[in-house]
Amino acid sequence: MKAPSVSQMQQRFLQFEKLATRHLCARCAGSSKRNMRSHRGNRLNETLTPHQLISKDACRWFVEDTDHGLIHAVLVAFWGWMITGKLGMRDFSSALLHDFARAWGDDDHDSRLQAIFPLLPECTYSHSTPTDHDCKTLLVSGDRMELNRFHDAEQWVKPELLPCSFGDEWTQKYYSFRSALDKLWSLRNQPWAGHGFERWGGMVSSWPEQRFQRGIMQNPAIEIDRPPFRKCGTHGEDNPWRKLRGWIPLSELGDAAICASIPHRDHWSLGASCARSTHDWIWILASTSKPAVTAAKELRESGCAVFQRKFVNSFFRLSHLIETRVETLPHVACPQISPQNSIEDSA
Repeated sequence: MKAPSVSQMQQRFLQFEKLATRHLCARCAGSSKRNMRSHRGNRLNETLTPHQLISKDACRWFVEDTDHGLIHAVLVAFWGWMITGKLGMRDFSSALLHDFARAWGDDDHDSRLQAIFPLLPECTYSHSTPTDHDCKTLLVSGDRMELNRFHDAEQWVKPELLPCSFGDEWTQKYYSFRSALDKLWSLRNQPWAGHGFERWGGMVSSWPEQRFQRGIMQNPAIEIDRPPFRKCGTHGEDNPWRKLRGWIPLSELGDAAICASIPHRDHWSLGASCARSTHDWIWILASTSKPAVTAAKELRESGCAVFQRKFVNSFFRLSHLIETRVETLPHVACPQISPQNSIEDSA
């Protein structure tokens, strides 16, 4: 398997989202007219049905843990599909739930998982110490690729067990990509400030820049939004500010970062002291125009996190579907559940 660039990886994720969504909801995926008219006969919910009562806290821990929780699960499924070329329903459920117990601190998470979800593929319960056969499965292949981003990965990921190796430079780029994605997900419920390039004049060290207008120094205008940063904004669709924008959490800009509204304008502006390193911003590319693509390439080559808007939307659509399904688990009844067979809130 040839190492994909970060841009290529984001493009492939769009295809993966459609396949994964079919397992969760055929109508959301729009997979066929037949599936749009009727219920689809798959067994995903059967494998996701807990055989022990699960607390809301346990589900919330899983959703929020970026190392072993939902984000990790989605990317394990993605990498497993990239490597094996398949995304069966059981493999998908295995990838989603393989670290469910680990996310909330259970050291013996493999065996604990089997008690909670006993209908997953067998490799799910031994993925921490996989057999030679397990190493060829979607779960273990994807899990090893995902964990290889850590600098001490060799402590638990033997290089010879990796399905493919892309080298240190690629691994570092993936680590940066993953860190920025973690930030978007972790802070998705907080307001972010956005500001786009009016024109690209080359790489700058800090952002946003102040500029003179009619001989007066103007504070940069900003948009306020939350990930995944909806299409609607304060500028028109063809406006250059919309094609490539940097986003940063308001919490990183400090108190009183926003100035009073500019007269006769429908958005706020940032104070003069609020410029931050260009690398502190997460950049969203929403255009295929040459100037925007050129600017995004220079930002990426300098080490900035740059995402395609279609990828961000795709990732959040799929992750929100899974998040909702996971947070439904405490309300799911199973005939085998008894009052003694439960996971307490304090687990």
